[in-house]
Amino acid sequence: MANNIMNIMSVSFNSQAELEDFLNRVKGKDDDGEKDFSLQSVVPMPESLQIVSPCDRMLAWAAVNKYGIDPEKYPENVRKAICRETFLLHRKEKLTASDMVGVCKEAAEARSKLEHVKDSKLINLKRIPYNIEEFDAVAERTLENAVSYGYASWYYWRVANWGVKWDVFDVSIRRTNDTEITVNFKTPWNTPTCAIVELSRKFPHANIRVEYADEDIGSNCGWYALCKGDFVDDGYPSEGNAAIDFACNIWGYDADAYRAEMSLL
Repeated sequence: MANNIMNIMSVSFNSQAELEDFLNRVKGKDDDGEKDFSLQSVVPMPESLQIVSPCDRMLAWAAVNKYGIDPEKYPENVRKAICRETFLLHRKEKLTASDMVGVCKEAAEARSKLEHVKDSKLINLKRIPYNIEEFDAVAERTLENAVSYGYASWYYWRVANWGVKWDVFDVSIRRTNDTEITVNFKTPWNTPTCAIVELSRKFPHANIRVEYADEDIGSNCGWYALCKGDFVDDGYPSEGNAAIDFACNIWGYDADAYRAEMSLL
């Protein structure tokens, strides 16, 4: 389970009209309903990347079926996606034909297990929620995604473009005055720096400052400020009490009470 990161984003504008425009453009919607701030609204992810199942072997399978066993014949986007998203080949500098043979052997074995499956729900617990027709269709889709976007599915695209694997949650917005707002939200594992940089580019007249802290109090906390997509400030509290004080303030905890509680564990 991911650690939650609390983010407090302060945004100031030159006018109330700019503030209202910002609020209208950052709204979003997910499975839980509408939300006042969404990374999907800031940096929209192509819908075709939304593939539920792990698909690293599917991508290699589809690439070999279309281009053959020699990776030198693959589009560069496909080679990069295979290296990035295939567990057995993770971050290899260069693919070889023998690499592809090994991965495709695993893909063929996984696919063969689906040949007699008609109801995909029968094998959901094995994390392969497809019958064989779905396997082939999703494999082709991962390849199309890699060609078009450089990524086979949602996870690595989001990490590269948002800085986190899931959209924000527990969002609340408070208007400080007619030209300033504070947006509180949580994210998994990290603050969504990549998306906030893009947000700053989309609203070049806004000054944005984010303070963030991990629920593991005292670790993975800090701040950064942006204008026109450029960092104008960033930093981290020093370790020890300074980091605990900073993180507790972000989470709304009493730092002295937190230290006292931790000393009893």
